[in-house]
Order: sequence, then C-alpha cells, then structure tokens
Amino acid sequence: SLPPDLARDAEALARAEGKTLSAVIQDALRLAGIERRLQELRDLQGYWSRQDLHWFAFKNRTSNIQQPAHYQQSKLQVHSMQFALLHLSHKRN
Repeated sequence: SLPPDLARDAEALARAEGKTLSAVIQDALRLAGIERRLQELRDLQGYWSRQDLHWFAFKNRTSNIQQPAHYQQSKLQVHSMQFALLHLSHKRN
C-alpha cells in the first residue's frame, strides 16, 4: 500500500491520464528502471572516458601499440547498450 499523499497523487495522475492506478504505477516502475540503466550507462561512459585518457597518455609514451581487443569489444558493448537505452527512452514518450 502507498502512503496517503502518494496514493492521492497517483490516483489524480491516473484520472488525468485516463489510466488505471496499476498502469500509472507500472509506468513509474518502468521509467525508474530506464533511469537506473541510464545512470549505469553514464557510469560506464565515465569509466571508459578515463580509460581513453590513460590509453592516450600511455600511447604517447610508447610506439605504435594497438588497444587490446577486449578494450575495443567492451567499448562496442557500451555503445550497443547506449543505443538500446536511447531507443527505450524514446519509446516512453
């Protein structure tokens, strides 16, 4: 059960949007999940940005060394996740 003030707000939103209370709560949970995954993505992007800086500094000190294969594969996974989350966030609008 919800606290009374939150229940009133949710019921008012359901009436305004022509939805059931259950649908409003499902939407809120879905959006919370998307927001959580977007934050995870931002954290991953921050990590890989720092790795890029480290790699750039390392590469400038060495000769023609290529980035490890797992580095490139992980960056591709981040880009794929970013695309999927952007697609999800556009679907919610």
